Amino acid sequence: KPNVLADIQSQKTQALVSTWVYFPPFKNRQAARIAQERLNQLGIRQHEIIKKGQFNNAISLGLYRQPASVKRRLKELNAKGYKNIQTQKRYKSDTKYWLNVKMSNQNDLLNAFRQKFNGQALKKVVCQLP
Repeated sequence: KPNVLADIQSQKTQALVSTWVYFPPFKNRQAARIAQERLNQLGIRQHEIIKKGQFNNAISLGLYRQPASVKRRLKELNAKGYKNIQTQKRYKSDTKYWLNVKMSNQNDLLNAFRQKFNGQALKKVVCQLP
């Protein structure tokens, strides 16, 4: 039997899911409603008053997955005179795994993979750490 050393490694990462665009909380609900009406008058759509929690009376202006969409939204709001817009990036945890295998005869490993994953194309690549 060939001499085989195998090691599984993992690395936790944070993946950007979206960016929230919003006005920070207003003094009270009435002030938030006045600001929301002004947005409507200026033709700015897709906004909502937050009604609870840490951001109570803030105005949400949308969640965006693409940075280009965030830039477009900020440009639209800046063009209408709004300067107090804030953004908050939202992340999710992700774990990446990889298998390091070292053996005296690589052909044995390739043959074992070919048998196990019959019909699947195998490709040799140079390993790169994330």
